[in-house]
Amino acid sequence: MISQKAQVVLLLDAEVVNSLQVGINFKKSPEDGKSYILYKSKSGIKACKNQCKHQGGLFIKDIEDLDGRTVKCTKHNWKLNMLTMKYMNPPDSFMQDELEVEYLGDGGLQLVELNPPDPWLANPRERLVLKEGEVKVTYLTHACMELQLGERRFMFDPWLKGPAFARGWWLLHEPPADALDRLCAADLIYISHIHSDHLR
Repeated sequence: MISQKAQVVLLLDAEVVNSLQVGINFKKSPEDGKSYILYKSKSGIKACKNQCKHQGGLFIKDIEDLDGRTVKCTKHNWKLNMLTMKYMNPPDSFMQDELEVEYLGDGGLQLVELNPPDPWLANPRERLVLKEGEVKVTYLTHACMELQLGERRFMFDPWLKGPAFARGWWLLHEPPADALDRLCAADLIYISHIHSDHLR
């Protein structure tokens, strides 16, 4: 698989970040003059290059969009929803490549471009046919399962013993007698989230 490289394309200090308006903001890099769009909402900031995927035109605010979420290309009027990063016309055409937004300790932020954005698609391997028994999924109890891929074994959400949530929850299904041994021998243990019924 091709390695992915990260490059900082725009750096904004705390004063500029605080001045961002809710909705669509256009910012230009002082280093190379390239333009970027930042969309600010209650859930945070999304960002992308100010460049249409069709033929590279620049976006401007779409004055027909009363919600203030859409930008329109100055070349062929293609519209991009900044909240979803989907092109609206033509529908089901493209998704805009989103830039990573990294918040800095001093209140500023930087936009990071990952190239290629999806390295697993850049040089895909030929699809192989699974052999019988090559992949095996075993339910143990509650949210805990064991995944075997060839000689590798993975365990997920291992609540295997005792109560959870201050003795409010108990295991409905008794795990296999060797469940803890299988947990200790696993190549990887994955905990989906920090609740006591997923890692006790």
